[in-house]
Amino acid sequence: MRLMGLSPVAALAATLLLGSASVGGAQDLRTVEFSRQLRDTLPVQVRVGYAAGKLALRSAEQALLYDVELTYDPRRTAPTYTWDAEPRVLRLGVRKESNSGGEDRKSGDLRLQLARGVPADLELELGAAHADLDLSGLRVSRLRLSAGASDAALHWDVPNAVPMTQLDLDAGAAQITASGLANARAPSMRVQVGVGSVELDFGGEWTHDVELDLQLTLGRVLVRVPRDVGVRMAVDRYLASMDRHGLVKRGDAYYSTNWDTAAHKLDIRGRTAFGRFELERGEP
Repeated sequence: MRLMGLSPVAALAATLLLGSASVGGAQDLRTVEFSRQLRDTLPVQVRVGYAAGKLALRSAEQALLYDVELTYDPRRTAPTYTWDAEPRVLRLGVRKESNSGGEDRKSGDLRLQLARGVPADLELELGAAHADLDLSGLRVSRLRLSAGASDAALHWDVPNAVPMTQLDLDAGAAQITASGLANARAPSMRVQVGVGSVELDFGGEWTHDVELDLQLTLGRVLVRVPRDVGVRMAVDRYLASMDRHGLVKRGDAYYSTNWDTAAHKLDIRGRTAFGRFELERGEP
């Protein structure tokens, strides 16, 4: 069932009312759908809070500002959805209602599509979720991904249509894989890792230098970068291991041999304690 034209609160209430009448058994999941027509290309803010389940984000094929399909277990979670037209903020996701249950509990499913031609400021707060974030074709102006105990993959297969002001990844006990990061067009990136694992693949089209601020505690970070990109690394360590992949120490930092001549550069700064940092330099 798809509801358009109603206010977010009215649409959510009507969908839940009709959805409750269609539930035939205690183990059934419910599905709600929301969308909004694309009327302009003004920037939008998207705030997703997703406690548990599967999340898929990608660009919309139709002329819609957003298209949402959310499947959830009403015994354990409740959907959230609001659209504030004045600051243009979309908030959606699920919140936990109960921790009770058993082996028959089913996970939810959130599918979100966003307009290609609209600059989007994205904030994603994930709990125990499995996320597939295909940002190819979107105009992502800023991205903040915070993952507690999630398994998240994000990628850009083509260059971002707009430069990004900031890209933040925060992995508590999560596993995050990010690929095509050169295509993100973010000159500044910040990565925080608690006990989780993060892989950063800087493949794609390099158009400018990148500064990476890395804060690693007990987890692991792997950085892959093309060999023709110059690399500088100044990371403070405390009882941590670090694979520098052939970088040479100059002063207080480590440099690739092509640092002075490379057309584009990756400057890694930060701190690690007890964790493991690895650098791989592959094909150009």
